[in-house]
Amino acid sequence: MAELSRDRVIEALKGIRGPDLDGNIVDLGMVSDVFISDGKVYFSINVPAERAQELEPLRQAAERTVKTLPGVNGAVVSLTAERKQGSTPPPPRPQPAAPAHSHGHSHGPAQSGPQRTKAGVPGIEAIIAVASGKGGVGKSTTA
Repeated sequence: MAELSRDRVIEALKGIRGPDLDGNIVDLGMVSDVFISDGKVYFSINVPAERAQELEPLRQAAERTVKTLPGVNGAVVSLTAERKQGSTPPPPRPQPAAPAHSHGHSHGPAQSGPQRTKAGVPGIEAIIAVASGKGGVGKSTTA
């Protein structure tokens, strides 16, 4: 039995036809972020935002195909869609901070609160939290 690898997953996904039966999802550049951990395969399929709902069967077919590979215990497949520039309104601009008060008396020096100590994780030098981001930029594979 061949070992589960990214290449085997990609090869299997070449059997999934593209949305308009034009080529396969790998050669069309739709597959990204293939990641394997403990027998589970995670990857994204990039689709046009306006077609995401109609292409759900494509996602399901890719998931079924990957689950048939030897050594796969599960698959998590997501459709990612990028919106075109200008399709959403820009975020509101931050308002300037209110000016400091000047009411004729002085204040003592600002007191600093208790110093926090960082809780450490043995063997881990830094922890980076990724809350959200553009699709296909490697959030899942950040190490």
